[in-house]
Amino acid sequence: MSQLQDSPEPSRPLFAEGLEILDGSTPWRDSRIMPPKPGGFLYGVRFKNHPKLGNSDYPCGTEDELKQVIAESGNQVEFVYLPDREVGIPRLSLNIYHSWEKSDMRKMFFRTLQSRGLVAVCTIGAAIYLNSEHSFTLFLLGLIFGIVPVFDTLIQWLMFPKRESPDELKKSMVHGSLFFNWIEKSKRSKMLIWIS
Repeated sequence: MSQLQDSPEPSRPLFAEGLEILDGSTPWRDSRIMPPKPGGFLYGVRFKNHPKLGNSDYPCGTEDELKQVIAESGNQVEFVYLPDREVGIPRLSLNIYHSWEKSDMRKMFFRTLQSRGLVAVCTIGAAIYLNSEHSFTLFLLGLIFGIVPVFDTLIQWLMFPKRESPDELKKSMVHGSLFFNWIEKSKRSKMLIWIS
């Protein structure tokens, strides 16, 4: 899980050096699909599903103000605008975030176990209790939306890479974020929903 560090080094640049992921090697890593920086912005963010601002761009006058916005609304920040960039960059590629660690994966597993385990228990329990023509459908829902996510998270925790460097893990994290953003904003998401 990406965690905000308590006190990043003051001399460290905000953008993670060596993590130039917008190299065009895949469709979702193409800088041309990133949002262009709005005119007049020095620093800024693009929100996604913000409770008050929705999906919009928000200007920040200084780097400190940008860090404050990210600290307060990090989960709703999708892209970040920086002075030396003409397009937004993924929030997770900033140096104020570190890559996944084994302990993060363990926490994620137990959170998933709580939420998805409850889904599995309720739906499969209802399927057994009702014992009607809808029981099989309820059982499948419990399997797909409860048991499978818990099992998948457990596998990720157990198989967490031990030999990858922090930079490699961070690249994987940002790469995954860009891929899901590309899927969500393209027609492919509608096709995947239709297929499933």
